[in-house]
Amino acid sequence: MKSYKTAKVNLDHIVRLIGPRTKLPSITSHTINVAIAQLKQAEYPPCTINKKVSPLRFCLKYAVEQQWLKRLPTMPFYKPTEGRLRWFTSAEEARMLRWCRAHLCDLLWDYIVVSLDTGLRQSEVLNLKARNVNEGRVTVWGARTQDDWGTKAGNTRVVPLTPRAREVLERLSLDNPGRLFPVSKDQLFGSWQRMRQALGYARDPEFVPHAMRHTFCTRLVKANVNLAVIQKLAGHLRIETTLKYVHLDDDVLVEAIELLNEHRVGIISSNASGRRSPKKTEDILLDSYDLS
Repeated sequence: MKSYKTAKVNLDHIVRLIGPRTKLPSITSHTINVAIAQLKQAEYPPCTINKKVSPLRFCLKYAVEQQWLKRLPTMPFYKPTEGRLRWFTSAEEARMLRWCRAHLCDLLWDYIVVSLDTGLRQSEVLNLKARNVNEGRVTVWGARTQDDWGTKAGNTRVVPLTPRAREVLERLSLDNPGRLFPVSKDQLFGSWQRMRQALGYARDPEFVPHAMRHTFCTRLVKANVNLAVIQKLAGHLRIETTLKYVHLDDDVLVEAIELLNEHRVGIISSNASGRRSPKKTEDILLDSYDLS
């Protein structure tokens, strides 16, 4: 599995809740529900609970196949929510970058810029090497090899770079044979947490690095980029996944209605100017559409 480390962390967590000395025949639906209740009490969201239970389901299914367990206990699967609702405004981005400069967190500054302007996943950014950057584009390869971690969806994609993201990656690529971001996920998250605390977002559970990927997709939508293009840039296999990443604020909705109204007024004006006897608005609108 590409995400075997994460799966093992999730499995270890659910095993601790069930009890590592619990015998296989003793693991029932009730046992699992008790563990899930503890996750809920710890305020884990439904999608995270699914991720915790999934590797357990996989292992118990294997146990049934090996006849170590008579039958697979039933385990709940929670309906996915709309997804993360957080994205960063331009003002929030400016505050984050100013904090990085003021506190000499240059690598965090670079990471934020690259993440916001490419939409790469955190693991993809942290595993970038100089050979991933070429002629103003960044390429992440889907297949996992000895040299490449691979992408979550297993598909290779190419993302053109903005001028500032290109400057960052080309600068980091100079005489650098290893990873461009030579820090662990935990080290980076430590710097992020200090920034988050200092900027007053400690109580915002969605002020996390992954929200920058949502910001990337949302900004493209607001720029009227086709959803199929956004799907390609983000590396999603299904358009439904892309839809979870895009968020529209009230201003965009207002603009959409204003455009609709302008279009309606234009139809009325053009039709009315060419007629000898004016018609009712409803008749003009009907005339403007092909109803056959």
